[in-house]
Amino acid sequence: MGEHKERVVRVSEWAWDRVIGRHGVGKCNINGLLLRTCATHDLAITDTMFRLPNRNKHWHLIDYIIVRAKDRRDVPVTRSMCGADCWMDHHLIISKLNIHIQPQRRPQGQRVAKRLDVSKLRCSPTAQELVSALDCKLAHLQANSDDIEKDWETLKTSVHSTTFQVIGPATRNHQDWVNENDAEIQKLLEEKRQLLRAHQNVPTSAAKKAAFVSKHSIVQARLRSMQDACLSNKTDEIQGFADRHDTKRFYDALKAVYGPPSCGSLPLLSADRTTLLKDKKENLERWAEHFYSVLNRPSTINNEDIARLPSEHMMQLEMDSFLSAYNNFGLTISTRKTEVMFLPAHGNQYHNLYITVKGQRLQAVDNFTYLGSTLSRSVNINAKCQGKRLVGGQRKRFKDSLKTSLKYFSISNESWETLARDSPTWRSHIQQGAKLAKEERTKTAEKKREHRKARAASVTDTAPTHRSPICGGGLSAQIGLISHLRTQRSGSSTKK
Repeated sequence: MGEHKERVVRVSEWAWDRVIGRHGVGKCNINGLLLRTCATHDLAITDTMFRLPNRNKHWHLIDYIIVRAKDRRDVPVTRSMCGADCWMDHHLIISKLNIHIQPQRRPQGQRVAKRLDVSKLRCSPTAQELVSALDCKLAHLQANSDDIEKDWETLKTSVHSTTFQVIGPATRNHQDWVNENDAEIQKLLEEKRQLLRAHQNVPTSAAKKAAFVSKHSIVQARLRSMQDACLSNKTDEIQGFADRHDTKRFYDALKAVYGPPSCGSLPLLSADRTTLLKDKKENLERWAEHFYSVLNRPSTINNEDIARLPSEHMMQLEMDSFLSAYNNFGLTISTRKTEVMFLPAHGNQYHNLYITVKGQRLQAVDNFTYLGSTLSRSVNINAKCQGKRLVGGQRKRFKDSLKTSLKYFSISNESWETLARDSPTWRSHIQQGAKLAKEERTKTAEKKREHRKARAASVTDTAPTHRSPICGGGLSAQIGLISHLRTQRSGSSTKK
């Protein structure tokens, strides 16, 4: 589309078939270059192909919308706007197009040949049929001794196609309980599909929705019962093999239940992250190297931090400062409960510290009790963390944890094994127990929240045990009285 510097009007549309239409304006063309170009390249001028009011046409028109002749059906309308010439010889042309973007085709890789069902060859008639078919096929096969690659391709194609026709491709092996109940499963699924289609056709019908939901639950319960029955039979079969000491069938049955074992290992990157290690031995060495670098890192010692540690003289000054503060608040330090434990730095010898309170030396101990824990001078922090015993009794066994969880879900510890034998019943008990446990947890949290709010809102009516001689205010603790008196005295001195 655009300015073509030519005028195309209605003239001999039969002579310029598929190029112009019968709804142009005027009876002459300035030259036929545009028409000849369109005819040569199978193009169509859409401005002349639509029957429109005269106000949407103009005898002097040099702008056109040109498309391929085969795409004329994708142009609903093309017309010029009235009065949109802006005092020029150009007119605003509007065209509506139905554009369809062709999706990009993804490159298709080479198709992998289907695997043959070689298990059918265990049957003697099938194996004999394959031998006869191959003999007949190879008897008519002609070899070309000049090109060995072509001969090999012909032989390979002939053998594979013949074998594929006789034994067919390998099919997917479903679980035993699916194959044994295939007819019943197909019937149940078809009934569910019919109810689903009926519900989708009339989504506002509550009866059809209820019927579909009910059927869906019935199908799920029936499939689970089939699976449980199959697993129970398989368990009895495996137990029979174990009782008869039939090791081969025992392990074959276990493999059929659990599937083939996964073998192989994933590749690893080397330490410099440039080489991909695929060998099993190299992977083990790489893992050993990784854990050695993680678990055996060299310890770093900061001498500046060690130098900033308080010395014996600094500790004595801090103790004197504590003693002075205690005296100011009317408190005393119990020398019987105040102890000293000294941990020397790495490589230094141990010696007793001489720390005094009011001239009395504090006792040096090897075990220091603090907030319910005991710190030992002879054990480092790593050994302390590793040897720490949990507070609150012995570790719970799995059976104890199971009993606690069952009690939390309101399930009896004596009858849970009987309930667990029936999967639907056990599942319903678990769901109900979880719902009740959630409600109980919510109620407990709400009670605790109300108790906290009530405790925060309550006002204590205890009588004060100390009175200020300055303002007469009551205080419940002696330390508060001392602080209050100091504030009152400093305020009165400032006013003076």
